[in-house]
Amino acid sequence: MHGVVATLVREGAPVPDEAHFGVERIGRYDGAGTGYASYPLPTHFRSDFDSAAYSSMAHCSNEDPIPRRLSLHLGHPLHHLVSLRSASQQNATGRRTAATAYLQRLQREIRFQGALYDRDRAVAQLSIAGGPSQGFSIAQIEALVTSLADNFTLSREGEHDYAIDVVPGTVDERDLSHLRELGFNRLNVSVPTFEPDGQRSACAGAAFAQTVALVSAARGVGFDAVGIDLARCLAHESAVGLAHTLDAIVEQIHPERLRVRDYATLPRVLAAALYVDVRPNHPAGERLTTLRAGLARLAQARYVHLGMDQFARADDALVRARDDRLLQLDWRGYATHADCDRVGMGPAAISRVADCYAQNERSLRHYCRRIDAGRLATSRGVALDGEDLLRRAVIEDLTCYGAVEVGRVNARFAIDFDDHFATERSALRTLHADGLLTMGPSGIRLTPAGRLIAHTVCEVFDRYRH
Repeated sequence: MHGVVATLVREGAPVPDEAHFGVERIGRYDGAGTGYASYPLPTHFRSDFDSAAYSSMAHCSNEDPIPRRLSLHLGHPLHHLVSLRSASQQNATGRRTAATAYLQRLQREIRFQGALYDRDRAVAQLSIAGGPSQGFSIAQIEALVTSLADNFTLSREGEHDYAIDVVPGTVDERDLSHLRELGFNRLNVSVPTFEPDGQRSACAGAAFAQTVALVSAARGVGFDAVGIDLARCLAHESAVGLAHTLDAIVEQIHPERLRVRDYATLPRVLAAALYVDVRPNHPAGERLTTLRAGLARLAQARYVHLGMDQFARADDALVRARDDRLLQLDWRGYATHADCDRVGMGPAAISRVADCYAQNERSLRHYCRRIDAGRLATSRGVALDGEDLLRRAVIEDLTCYGAVEVGRVNARFAIDFDDHFATERSALRTLHADGLLTMGPSGIRLTPAGRLIAHTVCEVFDRYRH
């Protein structure tokens, strides 16, 4: 069967109402904006918020009448490690050696972090960026999970979400079975776009065939969900090529989750592993033009547009989380379990605990230095005041649910929304005129176009930008 997306792009056919928007009008808003995975943004974290401040907030969170469960995120080692090594050293053996040294520091941080949290706080969510072929061997991943189990309470009960990244062609069915036995139930896979024909994308096409086999094997050993990161990163990529790839993904893989993103957000080494070339970000509006057609195809395949560049099948946990108001946006995209405290480990990792954010040292050398000294690696952070909490709630409603309900915000924060945000509502009129949102007495709602570039609307409520 011919791909619907490819047909739409080639013939300019109409798309469902959900995907209608004026690309020409809003193209000027499309760009490298932040997704507001935190508020305030990390650029506004303070250096005087140190490890002692973070430890104090973590201990306070244990004292809640019903302490929140935990969400653990372990950073990707390779894109830090490779930057410290010469090109001649960037081989498999070198990466394994570097990963071993990194693993030892990460295990120490796991002990330091685990000591902060009571053991009755189960880990409902776990994400390890940098799985097999990206720095850690299967044996090293097992050692990492053992360290986590020794210092936190891992749980396989209920709708837990334990995810790991893999690269097609680097793991076999036995490896996948071992990962499943370790407790992982969701797989993240990155693939590039490829043209319907032509030599240039032959390697990318071969990688896609490996992805199909990988996903089939993962489902065969019991993985509950698969997420595909589709990277718009091939030089000379065409809109038809992206459409062709989307059709292939929907028809041959039908993943639970799908993200379409530019090369700029992918680690450089991962791009090399995927046989892709560096290209500049797409011109303003081009990404939106392509996504307009993509929305139509994905809607027909029963995918839900969560916001920005992310989609999920209607039966996926992300959609249920959205409906239950338990959706969150973190540094890897949309995620479930918004009711958990988030603990990040590794260089530059960010934790969100109680009413604070804490970020580790961003430099790998400085991170290792702190860990080797027997200290937490916290280098900066921020304790949120009442105004921060209010504005974060509004921004999260926009990014996760596409709407702000004035009555809900007024009741929660004891304010009059219209008075408190009079300046912001005035600034929203231009966005309203450009079709990004609708406004009324009951609240603010993003249009389909607005959900694609929600960060533009969120910036209006960011007091640190003014």
